[in-house]
Amino acid sequence: MNIGLDFDGVIVNTDALKPVIAEKMFGVKIEPQNYNKKYVFSKNLLTPEQYLAVAVEVHTGNHPFEEVPGALEHIKMLQEFGCNISVVTSRSFRQGNLGIAQNWIWSNGLDLPIIGIPYGSSKVEACRELDMFIDDDLDVVVSLIGIVPHPFLFSWPHKVWDNIPREITQVRSWNEFYMYVYTYSK
Repeated sequence: MNIGLDFDGVIVNTDALKPVIAEKMFGVKIEPQNYNKKYVFSKNLLTPEQYLAVAVEVHTGNHPFEEVPGALEHIKMLQEFGCNISVVTSRSFRQGNLGIAQNWIWSNGLDLPIIGIPYGSSKVEACRELDMFIDDDLDVVVSLIGIVPHPFLFSWPHKVWDNIPREITQVRSWNEFYMYVYTYSK
């Protein structure tokens, strides 16, 4: 089974950094559970340019990342189970931030190939040979319907999604994702 994983929001919790960086850069305090485009823009807390600037700083700065709970353990379990795991991320050498992801992966004892796609570019070509792919961005996952047989959306409590297409399986934890992989593998 060939499985692709997004990096930010699936392996590491960069969302936890965004409110911290927003406060440092723009002096606005936003609770972590409220840091999403819908909330931030509706409350006029940040402009779209500021929101993007925070994301760029989180992804290019030298900030410590927290593991998404259970990610390392379950990735290793999937590898032991015989799955081929790769990372497909919206980071690239051209943007100067793919190395940050590679170093985090290696320093946490994972041996995973990593494919960097420039931010805003499609992940379709990089995912064509995958059986499963998981990302926390609904638009990315929707773009993979019909390309990846089993697309998954990793849902965080602070991200509210309306009208998730039925072809997409929504999971809220690494354990839940692992159980789906295990079931599909039988």
